[in-house]
Amino acid sequence: MYNGCSWLSEPLKLKGSVDDDDVIEELYKLYTAELRDSVFTFKGKVVKYRSNPPIKGKDEGFYHIISGSRGNPVIEERAKRLLWGKEILLHTPCPAIELEKCCEGLWVWKTDKNECSTERVHIFHPKVNYLVILEERPDYWVYITSYRIGDTHKRRELKLEYKKKKWL
Repeated sequence: MYNGCSWLSEPLKLKGSVDDDDVIEELYKLYTAELRDSVFTFKGKVVKYRSNPPIKGKDEGFYHIISGSRGNPVIEERAKRLLWGKEILLHTPCPAIELEKCCEGLWVWKTDKNECSTERVHIFHPKVNYLVILEERPDYWVYITSYRIGDTHKRRELKLEYKKKKWL
C-alpha cells in the first residue's frame, strides 16, 4: 500500500544500482511475469506491451518504462514504479469506495491523433503524480509508457489538457 492507496504497491526496493546488470535482470523478470505475460484489460480490450525493436535482448516496452526512451540510462524513480501503470489501469475508473482513501479520481483523456493517425489515452493519478500512456488499436491497447511526473509545470500542463479533453 502506497500513500494510503490500498491497491498501489510501494515503490520497489532495488538490490543495488540501476546500472547493475543483476538489478536490470531482476526488473526484467518482474516485468515479464507481472506485466508482459499477464493478461488484463482496459476498457474491454487486452493491454499489450511493445517488444520491438529489442534493446539489449529485452523488450523495448520494458526499457521505455524504466528509462523513458531507447538508449537512455535507466532512471531509478521510474524503475522503482515499474508495476504502477498496470495497477492504475486495473483501477480505472477508480471505484467510488476508494476515492477518499486513494485517488480522488483518476484523470483520463484522449490526445489528438499523432503522425500515425492514432489516438493516445493518458491516465493520470494526481495524488501520486503518475501518468500512463496507451495507444488504441482495433482489438487491443498498446502500453506506450508510464512514469512519475515530478515537475509542477508539467502537472499544470496535464491538468489543462485533461480539462479540455476529459474522456472518463
